[in-house]
Amino acid sequence: MINYILIRKKVKNINLRIKRDGSVVVSANPKVPLEYINSFVESKEGWIIKHRERIKEIENRRKVQEDEIRILGHTYNLRDLNLEEGDLEKYIRELAKKEFNMSIERILPLLKDYKIKKPSLKIRKMKTRWGSCNKTKKSITLNLELLKYTREIIDYVVLHELVHLVYFDHSKNFYGLLEELMPDFNIRRKILKEK
Repeated sequence: MINYILIRKKVKNINLRIKRDGSVVVSANPKVPLEYINSFVESKEGWIIKHRERIKEIENRRKVQEDEIRILGHTYNLRDLNLEEGDLEKYIRELAKKEFNMSIERILPLLKDYKIKKPSLKIRKMKTRWGSCNKTKKSITLNLELLKYTREIIDYVVLHELVHLVYFDHSKNFYGLLEELMPDFNIRRKILKEK
């Protein structure tokens, strides 16, 4: 016999649901006899067992995902990184600084004809943008979340921001130069838009 929580309320049918903790909740009209409800729950035993297993599977997957981190397109288990508690944020920021600076070093030579000097780099969490450029201060800001993506995607965002040091808008000239320097930029941009 499956244990369940019974809620009596004005409903037409007997309703049965399984909560995330696996408990079974049945709601039924006060007029429905308890024996009838018991026999209804018993008739659903196979379905209940199957759904409890599915819920357990989903919860286990969710727990695993909470223990995972995505870096440069790869998923790592936090335990494998051997970090002390509280060191994750520092580790991510240091890695982002290193990777983003390497990307600037890779991309900067593409703009040598425009005599662009290496901009200062800021890294922060941004809700709606992957990067921004301050032409006056000759600096670019990159979203910390970019570290989750491959180097090819990071390079696209870095190039996008560096091209803003030539054309500070999204004009035909801006996109023309972007395409000239990175012919597949649209494919890379699409990957970012899908996330």
